Amino acid sequence: MFTKNFQLLIFVLFSSLQVMAHPVIYKGGTNIETEQNPEHQHLMLAYTFHPKTAVGFDYIKFNEEKTEFYFAKLNYRLWRQNETDSQANAYLSLGAGQRRENQKYSDSEMAQLVLDWENRDYYLSAFKEYISQKEADPIWHTRARAGLAPFRADYNDVNIWFIAQFEKVNGNNWETTPLMRTFYKNILWELGASLNGNYQFNLMFHL
Repeated sequence: MFTKNFQLLIFVLFSSLQVMAHPVIYKGGTNIETEQNPEHQHLMLAYTFHPKTAVGFDYIKFNEEKTEFYFAKLNYRLWRQNETDSQANAYLSLGAGQRRENQKYSDSEMAQLVLDWENRDYYLSAFKEYISQKEADPIWHTRARAGLAPFRADYNDVNIWFIAQFEKVNGNNWETTPLMRTFYKNILWELGASLNGNYQFNLMFHL
């Protein structure tokens, strides 16, 4: 029994670094995330005021369409399953705000569903996003990821993951992006380039 509890404690310590990519982290925590690639930019701020709930702000820009979105958002953890050496989560986010195009503003709403499973060796996640547009078709953003850690690092060491990301927006073709994820204490960053040559840079940290 002691061994299982000790293994669970170690897993929680390691997974606490990776929850920076989650919509809800620990109570009282603030997480800041940014995603950058040639097609879109995304900035996320969130404060977790309850173990299952966070409030925040999202800024999203789609470069080709030259549209920007500003959302106030509520994040809620629908489900969590903790095992001895793994963790699974489901999150739902709802937001309301404004769409900006050619200096004109209109109302917009958004919804996100995030699913993930991970242990100290493997990582799987799925992401679905809906954004309404008053004068255009809605935006559907889909992403799936699979990753692995080449080695198990200690808690205070630099941790590295290799991730394959598959992503599409609306009817566009799927874009495949190999990423290297690195995290150290409360900072996590990802860097890669798609098979089409598009760069991807993500940065996440919590306070």
